[in-house]
Amino acid sequence: MTAQIGDDVAYAGADWSLAGVNGGELFDPASHGLRVRPASTACWRGFVCRYELRDNALYLGGLDVALEGDAPPLLDKMPQKPTTPLGFTATYEGIGLPVPFSGGLLLARDFLLDLYVHMGFHPA
Repeated sequence: MTAQIGDDVAYAGADWSLAGVNGGELFDPASHGLRVRPASTACWRGFVCRYELRDNALYLGGLDVALEGDAPPLLDKMPQKPTTPLGFTATYEGIGLPVPFSGGLLLARDFLLDLYVHMGFHPA
């Protein structure tokens, strides 16, 4: 069993890890008809989002997901074969879905081994 894979956020020309959320909901695959299952011990929730912050708005740019059954199109984007061997069944790129989020995001860089959480997310 391992630490959980967190979501990523592209912001100001760099990739960051989403370390904390204060406010509304982020992307939920079920609200778009995707039935997820655990991908592996590193991803019990079954999906990992790649967000983008631009023009003071949050967008879903990409998604890795472990689905029950065949992978359908997501917002007219066809699923691709995953490039990482972590139990995901589909990858979606170039989604560009606006995420109606109002609140704060705590972005971080690097994994601190001293703060490892067994079967959990790295603490903020």
